[in-house]
Amino acid sequence: MWTITEGQDVRIDPKLIPEHVWKYLARDTLEAAKRFYADPKNREKYEKWKAEQDAAKKVID
Repeated sequence: MWTITEGQDVRIDPKLIPEHVWKYLARDTLEAAKRFYADPKNREKYEKWKAEQDAAKKVID
């Protein structure tokens, strides 16, 4: 279980993470995203969000 303790600041130096760990992180993140968007409800929510973002961008441009 993770707990948040006041006064602690965790910092990770990405340069110290070995390349093979980056590959595992990338692979696992991609697979999680594929599983997430394979659910039609999640895909529908994304499409709605994306349309809203595109509409807002057109207003700014």
